[in-house]
Amino acid sequence: MIDFEHDFLADSIVLVKARGKLDESTRTYFFDCLSDLMQDDGKDKIPKHVIVECNGLGFLSSSGMAALLSARNKVEKGGGKIYFTHLSSTIVKALELTKLNGLLSIYPTTEELLAKIQ
Repeated sequence: MIDFEHDFLADSIVLVKARGKLDESTRTYFFDCLSDLMQDDGKDKIPKHVIVECNGLGFLSSSGMAALLSARNKVEKGGGKIYFTHLSSTIVKALELTKLNGLLSIYPTTEELLAKIQ
């Protein structure tokens, strides 16, 4: 199970808080939620910066890693940038072992990232 809540911090920045497990059973839901944020529904601006706060993410499988890459590609295709913050040491190690840490924009904290992009 995975759960998300999001909040627009500014017109161009959205913060997504992820909680639960990102695996085979939840990767499509994760991708769909992020895709929805990138849709131009005529009411809101499409965010330029998507921050996924992962301190509530307890598990990341190989399917979940693929979902992170798919999300990155989707956001970048829309002209934005996606960042991942507050990753557990276990998840960071898994991303390092698979060399995905070099493909993803990872920051220790959301506050540190906001100081760089605002």
